[in-house]
Amino acid sequence: MGTLTDILTVLRRERAHLFAKYGLKSMAVFGSATRDDFRPDSDVDIMVEMKRPIGIEIIDLGDGTGPHRGARWMW
Repeated sequence: MGTLTDILTVLRRERAHLFAKYGLKSMAVFGSATRDDFRPDSDVDIMVEMKRPIGIEIIDLGDGTGPHRGARWMW
């Protein structure tokens, strides 16, 4: 996936789209991506807080097959 800097670059680039489409209130990276044990084969843990209830579209956000592949979304 890259470095924490790479991850944050992607999240900043996608932020407006993700917040608008899914009604996000906040988003944070946690886990190994923020520690010294992050490796090239590590996943990226991202926690999101929703402004509104979300239905089946949560699958689109967290299925790992879209443009956010490699991220594990926790809700």
